[in-house]
Order: sequence, then C-alpha cells, then structure tokens
Amino acid sequence: MAESQSSFSNQIQDQADTVTRLFNNCQYDQCLEVMKKLQEQNKDNKRIAHNIAVVEFYKSRSKNKETLKAWLDTAIQNIHGSSVGESDRGDDITEYATFYYNYSVILYHSRQYYAAISVLDHLFQCIEPLDDVVAKKTCFLLAECYLSMCQAEKALNALAYVETLLGGLTQTDKQDGKNKDSQLSDDKELCINRLHQYRVAAYLQLKSMKSCKREIKSLANTSIMPTSVSFLKSNFEFLRQNYRKSIKLLNAIPQPKEMPTTNENILCMFYNNLGCIHFCMRKHNLGCYYFRRAVLDNERALTHASRHGGENMPLQLLGLNRHYELLYNCGIQLLHAGRPLSAFDCLVEAVQVFHTSPRLWLRIAECCIAASRGTPEEESKGIPTQKKTIVQTVLGNGLHRKVVLTPSIQRESKCLSEGQSAAMPIASLEFAAICLRNSFALLSCIDVSKSADKTTLNTDTDNTDSTGKTPGPSQSIQATPALPLRAHEITSLRCTILACSAYVCLGLGDHVLALHHARKLLSQPKISGSLKYLGQMYAAEALTQLDEIPEALLLLQPDKVTDVSITIPTTINDQPSHDRADSPTSDVLETQVIHRYFPPSINAARASMMFNLASIQTLKAEYDKAKKTLQHAACLIPVNEVPPQAVLLGVYLELKHGNIPLALQMIKRNQLTPQLKLGDRTISMKKLRK
Repeated sequence: MAESQSSFSNQIQDQADTVTRLFNNCQYDQCLEVMKKLQEQNKDNKRIAHNIAVVEFYKSRSKNKETLKAWLDTAIQNIHGSSVGESDRGDDITEYATFYYNYSVILYHSRQYYAAISVLDHLFQCIEPLDDVVAKKTCFLLAECYLSMCQAEKALNALAYVETLLGGLTQTDKQDGKNKDSQLSDDKELCINRLHQYRVAAYLQLKSMKSCKREIKSLANTSIMPTSVSFLKSNFEFLRQNYRKSIKLLNAIPQPKEMPTTNENILCMFYNNLGCIHFCMRKHNLGCYYFRRAVLDNERALTHASRHGGENMPLQLLGLNRHYELLYNCGIQLLHAGRPLSAFDCLVEAVQVFHTSPRLWLRIAECCIAASRGTPEEESKGIPTQKKTIVQTVLGNGLHRKVVLTPSIQRESKCLSEGQSAAMPIASLEFAAICLRNSFALLSCIDVSKSADKTTLNTDTDNTDSTGKTPGPSQSIQATPALPLRAHEITSLRCTILACSAYVCLGLGDHVLALHHARKLLSQPKISGSLKYLGQMYAAEALTQLDEIPEALLLLQPDKVTDVSITIPTTINDQPSHDRADSPTSDVLETQVIHRYFPPSINAARASMMFNLASIQTLKAEYDKAKKTLQHAACLIPVNEVPPQAVLLGVYLELKHGNIPLALQMIKRNQLTPQLKLGDRTISMKKLRK
C-alpha cells in the first residue's frame, strides 16, 4: 500500500508540474485538459476546482471576472457556511488563503475597497501560518487598499509584517546554494523596492517629510527604478512646495508609446499632476489646459480598451477610467480661474458619481454664487479692475444739463424664470440653496465620535478600543475624490456652509432664514475670524431688512473687529502626531485666496462695517452721525478701494445737508472725499483717529 501510494503521489506531482509549466507558458487549453483529469481522480479537492476556475479566467483574457467572483463566493460559503468575511474559523481561512486573496483582488480592481479590506483583514489576522509568498502578496494588497482609502497608518502596519518576512529570508539565504541565492536575492530586491514605494506613498499621505525622504534615499540604492518612483519623487517635491523641481521630475518620465494594459495610465497621471502643480502656482488657466489633456487622454485610453475588449473589459482595466476625478479637478481649477459657469458644468457631472461628498456640493454652490454675482474674470483672479462709476449718463447742456446716476450698483442676480424648477442644475441662487442643504445634510448625518459605520467613517490610527471609538482629532471621513476630512476640517466646512447659506438666502430675499443661518454660524464653538465677521455682517443686514435696527446696531461694532484670519484656532492636540513635527508649515491652497473673498486687513473689515453702519444711521435719519461714520471709514482704506455704494451714500448725505457743489464734485470725481488734497486728507485722518 505504501509503494502504490507513493507511485500515485509521484504521478499526481508530475501532473501538477505539467500544469504549472503549461499555465506559465499560457497554454490554457492543454492546462485545462490535464487539470480535469486530476479532478476526476480527486473529485472532492476544492483546490483543483479553484485552479480550474482561475485557468478559465485567464483563458478568457481576464474578462470572465463576474464568473470567477461568483464561483469564489459560492466556494467560500460552502466551506464555512457563511458569506465572505463573516467566518472566524482561522484554520479554514489559512487552508484556503488563495480563495480569499483572489476574491479580494477582484474586489480591489472593482474599486470595492471596503469589501476588499474586510476580506483581507480576516486573512491578515491569521497570516503567520501562511506561505511567505501568499503572506507578502496579502500584505501588499491590504496596504494598497488602505492607501486607496487614505488610511496610511494602517497601511504601514501591514507593511511592517512584510519587513519581518524579509528579515527571515535574509537568514535562510546563507544556507542555500548559489543559484537559489541568486533567485532569492532578485525576488528579495523586487520585494524591498516595492516595500519602499508603498512606504513613500504612505508617508506622503501623512505629510511626514523626514520619513519620506529617508525612504526615497533607500529607493535610490536599489537597481530597480520604475516609473512609479519618479511620480513619488515628484509628489514629494510638490508637498515641499518645490514646484519647478517637481515639474522637472515629471518631464524626465519617458512618455509611453503604447496604450495602457493596466489601470495605470501614465499620460493621464502626468497631465493631472502638472495641472495640480500649476494650481498651487496660481497658474489656473495653464492648469485647466493640462486637465483637459488628461481628460482627452483618459477618453482615448478607454476607447482603445473598449475597442479591443468590448463591453466586458479585462479585470486589470476596470480601474482605468478616471473621468470623474479629472472633471472634479478641472472644475476646481476653473472656479479659481474665474470661470464659474464652465466649472459648474464639470462639477455637476462629477457629482453624479461623488454625490456623498459634502465638499463637492459646497463647490457647486460656490459656482452658482460666483455666476449669479457676475464676477468678472479679472476680479476673481485678483487683477485690479477699473472702478465702477456711479454715473449712468449725462443729458443736456448748460443749465439744462442732467446727470443720471446708476439706479443700482448691485450686480443683478440671475434668477429662474417662472415655472422653472429650482432643482434643475442651473447656476442660480435657487440651485445653490439646494446644494448647500445637501452639503449640510451630509455633514449632519456624520457623527465624528463614532466609527462603527465603515462606509462613511474611517480612522487614521489603530488606537481603537473594544467599543470601536477613537479620539476625535485622529478621525476622518471620506470626501472622495478629495482627501478625507479630519475633525477640525469638518468644523471649518460646516462654518463655510452656514456662511454661504446666509449669503444665498439674503440674495433670494429670505431674510428670516438668512438670520437663522447667520446666528447658527455665530454660535459655532470654533469659528475663524473672517467667518465670524461675515456672520455678523449677514445677521445685521437680515435684521435691518426685518426692521430690527437696534439689534442690528449691536452687531455693527467696528472696534470689536480684531481678527479676520481664515483658519480656525487649533491646539496641538487637534492634529495627528505625524503633522506636528515635519509636515509643511503652511497650507498654500488655503492662503492663496484669502484676499479675494475676505477682507485683506482689519482696517478694511472695519471700513466695510462702518459703511453698513452709516447706512443704518441714514435710515434712522441720523445724518450727522452717518456722515462722520462714512468719513471715518474712508480714512481706513485707500481712495480707489471705496465701494461705489459708499460714494452714493455720501452724495445722498451731502444733498440732505444742502451741500450741492460738494455732491457734484463727488459725482464728478467718483470719490467720497474729493474736496481734500492728499496733505489735508492725511491731517483729517489723524484727527478722526484721535
């Protein structure tokens, strides 16, 4: 019996070697014939059935992915009596580890990252008995899924086990022969290179510059330098704000001449990264050009893949389409370039996929606000424009000469026509109100103190307790396609939504709701100085429209305006540990637009508040106080920055005081204080300040 069993085992081993050789040579038909003969001899062997399913998958050129996925799901349910990811039997998981791994590979390429992580976590918990090759592949795939979900610290934990496997491999190398040593060293070098690349990607997400620089130096010592290393180095210089060096590294990447055969489109990534770099360089129109090139190259690659693969694309090409992510980037770029209507079209198309992102709904609302205001492109880009005159036309001559003033300096808001639904995606204030409600509703349904629901909330650290809770500052929520939102960023986003909601309601004439949003904004525990200032201004305007002037005057106190910063005051505990030491000191993306939408200084903020205060005093018929307040406000800012509304108010006050010549001079020169020369105006400013 022993001899017959030995001969039978040798026969099976020979057939297995034949199967391996045929599979590696891509001879799938012959491979299936041999495997089916093996299956007839071992009908209860699930591994043979699994291998047959894999070979049939490769025979279909990786197109029968749904068939393989259904087979794996059924096989695992038959083994454990439960669905994938629900079994806790470690022995069975270890015995059929390849089943789990292949199933998670399909989930990863289908962008079902949470489901893939759920499967791989069960495999990772009992990874020690696994074969080293399967263990390393499992850890790398788990790290890839974590990085795709921006959970870099968990990815580093998975990579740490790969390092222990490489350490054990080093000790066994010395005991093997030369040929085996050479093969092991090549495999080990590939594994080490891949390990360093994943670590660089993780440290880039954490913005840990020192650790990232150390890993990049380790990559330079290896003989393998794939294209991905150049992208990582360019990203590293980008985060260090060395934009020219980042562009230089990108230009050094060789341009592929063939269409992509995997989900990595080199040309698309190249143009997208160039667009992001030029965004930070504030060259928005050039950035839009690169994003359009990325969109076109993405469409070209998809057309080529569909032409050769039909509707059923291969598994490795499922993640090739980045159309909506590129549209999001292009929309943000266009919004900063002062082209809100084009940005609106891009973002509305992107929201069809990323409809759970509160940040995206806010950006669409900002497009509607900018389009309804009719903001010129030069003004939105910070370029000085010619001051708008208060004179519309001049009629007649001599004694019969008449000056016709502009009836309203306010830009006309674009409203919907009668019978048109506000839910239609049109760049109007009505649609902006809907977008802001969606954004606020998405934030309201998120409880940042709980992390039980993995579909909406994830944590960046592994310091979880038995209840599944983590400290608040270390938590974040997904806001794809952008980076996840951390706790203090959620607070800032909520305040921004409330400020925009108050502005939109004022534009729509809903002063009660505008007052509600403004008061809710002012009641936030953490609020930046600029948003607090806007909340006071919006609340005062709503109260004035509601004839609550005494309460509005309490909000318009210029002396109490002491902060117009755009950042929320945070403590050192509000940031993760990796951001405290070696991360970039300033966020360029936030500081670029500070002077476009917020007062550039405290004096400018006080001047704007005084102009509104003078308007309220005029409504109360306190003309002397209003005139003095108006003159004081004009002394705080340059002459060319005085708004035309203030000049019109000054003309009205002079007419009320019977000073017609001075009113005519103000109209002629389009200035609030035309009678004062520069030296006299300086003296009057000093007197007013005293």
